Amino acid sequence: HEGGGHTGRVGTMALIPQVLDVAGDALVLAAGGIGDGRGVAASYGIKKIPSFVIVGIDGVVLYNQVGFAEGDEKEFERIIDAHLNSSDG
Repeated sequence: HEGGGHTGRVGTMALIPQVLDVAGDALVLAAGGIGDGRGVAASYGIKKIPSFVIVGIDGVVLYNQVGFAEGDEKEFERIIDAHLNSSDG
């Protein structure tokens, strides 16, 4: 089950491509429910936790940060905003 068992009949990973097909040029933000931790870690080369990963529409990792420190939230918001407002995200 995805999201700790909070799922319906169809998982997020199966729905995202369908949503992207319908959305056209509109921005689509998908979070959570993307699989179990081992699968995600293997897919994106995550070796340590906690990790913060931004993955573009084509599945390419755009940003990867290992570890967190107090105050990182503002920097992560800046990074997310930059990718959301760029043509590569």
